[in-house]
Amino acid sequence: MSNGDYFAAAAGIPPAPSGFLAPAAASSAFAEAPPTAFGASPVLAASPTASPTSPVQGHGRSSRRAVVVGSVVAALVLAAVGIAHLRTPPRDDRPIVFPTTLADLQPAPAATQFGAQKNWLDMEAKLVGDRRYAGRSYGGAKAGRLINVVVVRGDTSDVGDPGAARPPYTDFGPVRCTHSMQFDGLVDPKVMTMDRWVLCWRARDTLTVSVFVVLGGQGFDEQAAQAVQQIWDLEG
Repeated sequence: MSNGDYFAAAAGIPPAPSGFLAPAAASSAFAEAPPTAFGASPVLAASPTASPTSPVQGHGRSSRRAVVVGSVVAALVLAAVGIAHLRTPPRDDRPIVFPTTLADLQPAPAATQFGAQKNWLDMEAKLVGDRRYAGRSYGGAKAGRLINVVVVRGDTSDVGDPGAARPPYTDFGPVRCTHSMQFDGLVDPKVMTMDRWVLCWRARDTLTVSVFVVLGGQGFDEQAAQAVQQIWDLEG
């Protein structure tokens, strides 16, 4: 079950029938025009009024134009390859580890662990591709607080829970938090703001950590941000 589904169940909102919602290398070749002999014939050499469109001069201009165009194409190809290389994100395939406790909460019972459910695993795989990912819940109804944690070995700040975040935001150093979210998986995907929940996250090219306090989030912003940082430091 996704975090959106958890919210939907908690808020009594029916889920929608469906869940949530690389660079190409260019290649080109060009042939430089063969060198043209510019040694003029005696007739052409003796003619001071040779037409600008004479065969020899016209051929020379065409050759130079081909060289210039070819050089531009080559530069564009090299630039495209360079940009594609720069935009290729680094990989980090290390295993994901979770703390034994989080915000003084024990892991939730195995039966309620969203990160072990097939529908969430399949949905997350579509969002993150071949990046390593995992989810874990802490606490529960009896504890008065439920925290869902998602860790991805890559930048997923625009999808999943962080992608559902909406302003206003509160920043705790590099960690951003909000009480406003918009779940596309709901029947009515409007922006919702609730005091009882809070979402905090932090991301870089090789790591995204999100902490979604589904229950007991009122006045818990700073502690949720600290939980993000705790897991961030643990992942390295």
